[in-house]
Amino acid sequence: MRNWKLRTRVALAAALAIFLAVALVGVAIQLLLARDLRRQLDSTLKQRATDVATLRKTTATILASIIVNARFAGMSGGQLIHRLRP
Repeated sequence: MRNWKLRTRVALAAALAIFLAVALVGVAIQLLLARDLRRQLDSTLKQRATDVATLRKTTATILASIIVNARFAGMSGGQLIHRLRP
């Protein structure tokens, strides 16, 4: 490196600085995007879990109501199943 001209050394130093800056920005963007996507996924999964729990509770309540009403109407289990089929 002793024999290189000043212009060459300055150009190499500038190229190295640019490379390091671009690499650092790339890593920072990757980390920020990964964190943001993970937060969005967590939020979506929590919302879906809540929706499934609500649907399960509602479905169980509706089904219980149908069974109770069918029993009061004097339907047998087979008749009820036949009626519930689409």
